[in-house]
Amino acid sequence: MKNEKQQEPTKCVSAWLPVAEAEAFHALAAAHDRSISREACRAFRFYLHAHDASGDEPRLATTA
Repeated sequence: MKNEKQQEPTKCVSAWLPVAEAEAFHALAAAHDRSISREACRAFRFYLHAHDASGDEPRLATTA
């Protein structure tokens, strides 16, 4: 399995998300040392749109 985090993550993320969302996701993933994948981008975008009006700060979900 490839480690996408080491393969120009900003470029990969920007291919999967609009620019503003890609920048936010990249910063958030780096701050939490989380892997960057297409599935994570989709989940992040869904989270942003689902919680757009809530005013909550977006954050990456942790898995148990």
